[in-house]
Amino acid sequence: SGQARLQTTIGKVYSSLGLYAQGEALIRRAIDRSRGTSLAPLEAADATCALAEAVWNQGRYPEAGQLYSEVVSSRRALLGPDDQRTLRATFDLASVYQGEKRYAEAERLYRDVLAAQQRTLGREHTDAMDTMNNLGAMYLTLNRLDEAERLQAQVWQVRVRDFGRQHLETLMSGNSLAAVYIAQRGYVYVFQDIRGRHASEGTFVMQRPLKATDARLQIDECTDAYDTIDWLEVRS
Repeated sequence: SGQARLQTTIGKVYSSLGLYAQGEALIRRAIDRSRGTSLAPLEAADATCALAEAVWNQGRYPEAGQLYSEVVSSRRALLGPDDQRTLRATFDLASVYQGEKRYAEAERLYRDVLAAQQRTLGREHTDAMDTMNNLGAMYLTLNRLDEAERLQAQVWQVRVRDFGRQHLETLMSGNSLAAVYIAQRGYVYVFQDIRGRHASEGTFVMQRPLKATDARLQIDECTDAYDTIDWLEVRS
């Protein structure tokens, strides 16, 4: 089981670097190796959680949702519903459901997590603000703009107070709140992530280098931005 733990750890490192396929392969080997051994149930749940994250970041939502459901069930039984590791897995499951457009299920889970975080950590704890931010972003997607504004404004105010106006978390919260204001005025807000993440096409590279100026067929963040604008213009 010692080798299985090591493989899981290395798999997590690969995933943290954006090498999700390599991380997934190692974690799966670790889980296979641990079958029939004395690996503790909590360690098994942790390995499954790492696998779920690697699968999720490759855009395989249904599989990731099934894995996260197993983790939530295991951690609830082993640690209780209000343990922070249980809540984190539930938060991740809600995020998967949100990506699958299973909004009613995602909202229920987000609200359960938020209530537990506020009860156990405090109403304005950083983890509670993260959950509130995700819930607000989903409300924006659903055009529930008043609810989105209320949540995103609260997150932004707390982060201004706790981190200052120039902190990255505050700036990201300000961006989320601005997106709501833009939508309230009848505009469409577009957020571009990296190709190959979640349900996006293409191959994921965490930090893709700039292409050479004469390399017409290569891609980088600049060409992706151009392609996105072109895609939007065609559909406007």
